[in-house]
Amino acid sequence: MEEQATGKNFDNDISRITEEVLSDGTIETIMRDKIIGGFTDAIDSSFHWGELRKAIEVRVKEVLVPYVERYDMAHYVVKLDEALSQIVEQTALVDNAKILANFRRLMIEPPDKSLSLYQLFKHYCKYVADNVDTDGLEIDFDDGPTYEPVSAIAEVTEDDAPFTSSFKFASLYLYVDGKDGLNFKVRLSRWEHEKDDGYRIRYDMEPSIPGLSHMNDFEVLLCTLSRAGTMLTWDEPCMDEEVYPTAEPEPSFS
Repeated sequence: MEEQATGKNFDNDISRITEEVLSDGTIETIMRDKIIGGFTDAIDSSFHWGELRKAIEVRVKEVLVPYVERYDMAHYVVKLDEALSQIVEQTALVDNAKILANFRRLMIEPPDKSLSLYQLFKHYCKYVADNVDTDGLEIDFDDGPTYEPVSAIAEVTEDDAPFTSSFKFASLYLYVDGKDGLNFKVRLSRWEHEKDDGYRIRYDMEPSIPGLSHMNDFEVLLCTLSRAGTMLTWDEPCMDEEVYPTAEPEPSFS
């Protein structure tokens, strides 16, 4: 009889607890938590892999990117320029002046969003004329003593991209025969849906503060064009020019 009473009490307890759970909102709370959890998992999954993430990325690019491109950051550049100017004025380090000059040039926005290979090659030829090592060059005395010219060359080579890639790649080589110290390699890339003509300049050099003191004028130009996402265009992928050194031979009185 005692066992039957115990079993009956247990059944009564189960019935009572079940009735309480059904009537006090516990089931609703559990179901609410599970439903919220289901929505959370589904949304997390959508953000990671689904169409929702793609849709948001598209809208961000449509709205945020044009806003950032239009935003005038000149105020911040001026503030940083003022700070660097104070450093130069308060120290005696010669390198600081070069750092400031190169920084100012890097912050100047290129006037055009595209540049022809011919225009860039002209900049390179000027750099070559000013910096070519004249050791070993013959001297021409016909129109006064001048060094013989060197051959500057520009050559674009398109890379073989995988069929699955949405980008095309190319490399621009700028060099002088026999003068390795004047050589440059510039990466170029083009998105298949790009509206503008040409390839975007992607110069690999990332200038650091100490590095700014050692950058030459042409490196600063390449970094500026790369930072601005300038497009490089060309009609012919190769060109060359005979460049006369800016330096003049020392007069000889022997």
